[in-house]
Amino acid sequence: MDYKNKAKNLWRWGLGGFAHYSQGYDGPIDGVALTMDGKINGEMLLVNSVKTESLDAGYRTSVETKISESETAAKNHADNKVRVAREEIENSISNLENKISLSVRSVKETVARKNYIVGGEQETLDKRKFTASGITGSCTIEQAEFLNMNAIKLTFSANGSVTLTQSLGTMEAGNYKIAVEAAYPEGSKYRPSYVRYGFSENQSTEYFSGYSADEFHTYSKQVKITKAAKSVAITVYGYTGSVVYLTNIRCLRDMQELLDDLNARIDVEVGKVSASVSDLYENSLHNYCSNGKFSNNDDKFTGWGRSNTTQVTQTTFGSKSCAKIENTSSTYNISWYQRPWKKRGDITVRFKAACNAEDADTARIRLTIDSKNFYTNAGELSDEWTEFEFTSYATPSYFYTYFYNYVANTTVYITDVEILGYMSAYSESQLTILKDSIESEVKRATAQEGTLSSSIKQNAESITSKVSKGEMGSYITQYYNNVIIAFNKNSKYVQINPGEIAIYNYGVENSKKRAVFDETGNHFYRDGYYVGAIGTNQWSGNNAHKGLVFDLEPQGKYMAFAQKASSSATSYTTMLCFSRANSIYDEYGVNLGCNLIGNWYTLKNFKIGSISAGGYTAFSGAIPIVCEITNNGNSWTYSHLRVYNGIIVGYWN
Repeated sequence: MDYKNKAKNLWRWGLGGFAHYSQGYDGPIDGVALTMDGKINGEMLLVNSVKTESLDAGYRTSVETKISESETAAKNHADNKVRVAREEIENSISNLENKISLSVRSVKETVARKNYIVGGEQETLDKRKFTASGITGSCTIEQAEFLNMNAIKLTFSANGSVTLTQSLGTMEAGNYKIAVEAAYPEGSKYRPSYVRYGFSENQSTEYFSGYSADEFHTYSKQVKITKAAKSVAITVYGYTGSVVYLTNIRCLRDMQELLDDLNARIDVEVGKVSASVSDLYENSLHNYCSNGKFSNNDDKFTGWGRSNTTQVTQTTFGSKSCAKIENTSSTYNISWYQRPWKKRGDITVRFKAACNAEDADTARIRLTIDSKNFYTNAGELSDEWTEFEFTSYATPSYFYTYFYNYVANTTVYITDVEILGYMSAYSESQLTILKDSIESEVKRATAQEGTLSSSIKQNAESITSKVSKGEMGSYITQYYNNVIIAFNKNSKYVQINPGEIAIYNYGVENSKKRAVFDETGNHFYRDGYYVGAIGTNQWSGNNAHKGLVFDLEPQGKYMAFAQKASSSATSYTTMLCFSRANSIYDEYGVNLGCNLIGNWYTLKNFKIGSISAGGYTAFSGAIPIVCEITNNGNSWTYSHLRVYNGIIVGYWN
């Protein structure tokens, strides 16, 4: 018998050693061999099958070295698997007669992964980290080893499903990969129906009938999310007697959050060096649709437009609040109007859709993103929710997103709408060096705010700095002898000189000066005139007497205390005013604008001009009076009282 050619499993012996073949004489060799130089080649060694004490010291050292090298290689391999770094550098130098240009371009892409699942890796597997639900009373859940892997074993004693869930808390926006490894033993009676995996609200299904037994198979899916609370769920549907092993349950985040497009340029010319750096990046996705579940308490369609309020209504379908679009002979729609939209960029629209069971073979949805159309296929909708995702782009300064019921005489349902776009930002730096000055500027603009800019200009005479946002800005200019601060929103300037602070209106010049504060007090100006001051002073005849003064300069015409009589008044009413002649008042002096109440204090040393009392003008003239009567009434002596402005100023005979 031709054993050599017919044998499938055999050992081959030779001068170099012996090895095992499981696919016939001509190989290939299985990973098990013993060679003449004393080495063992074995792909699988059972746990505790080789005792260290049974190996000599030299061979143990060799084995440990190989293990260490393998571990290092495995780590390097793993690092290369989970971290991708790509860097493209372009350098160019051009030397002209009077100019050297250096250009550097760097495009960096960094990808790193983090596993958010706790106790899901087979090395650290812990079923207690997961919450079980479903037919847990008819399914035994335990940890067990299968195919040399630590796994969670589910053994079904009835038909139904069991779900293992782990809450991950609030997840940042980004790309995530949900993965699980599953296996079932040989024999159709052990094979479950399917495994469903993903975030609790976004799962994929794989049927075990398409996978072989006694092997772990990896099931995974990529998901793009906005910032929200998330849970990972693994569901297995089994029959009586079904057995499944689950391990390496993972939620990996693709940390491709930052894509740098860095462009740097340096120019050196005669008397000038300029350098610029721009940084354009796309940050995390933002959901621009704030009412995607049609559940606003005040108006279910807040933010949405409806082509027909009778055919497009809010309802609950499959336990979800949603928009219901019924088509008759016309096509009806809902629309989302997004404004502002600052720059052209990608838009991903994700939503869940369903239809009535009788429309499952024909119902379709047309999605329009900024005038670009996308369609679901006939048969993709059913009476269960199905998630769809389409990506396009939109241009400034706004765009519409429409959802149409595309087929007449059908009813579709739409919910969980997400309109995802990048929050874009742009920053730029500019440095210019001249032979007598240096200028630098940094700009940044984002979709959520106006352009931010800061700059510094330096020469031998001054340093000027500026910070602005949109049309609003502030400036500081420093000279050797003063500092000027400006605000362009209201064109007010502050100048700091040695020992004083000055305030200007619409320009730093004498005609625009309004006030100066120095060691003597506040000095006030108007239209180029020095009007006066409020401050401290001393008596000219005796400098021991100090006081607070209100000083009016010759160019000042009046000093007044005034009030605004009411909140609606457009001017102030004078209460007490000193006026120069032919100014506010014709006569030189202090004028009252209200009653002067003495509260029974004495009024001394003053002259009285024209007065009146009770509406009557005071009398001026002589009043005769009898001074003496004698001779039994036959002789009379008379005199006169002299009255001026109602006051007796004298008498005479």
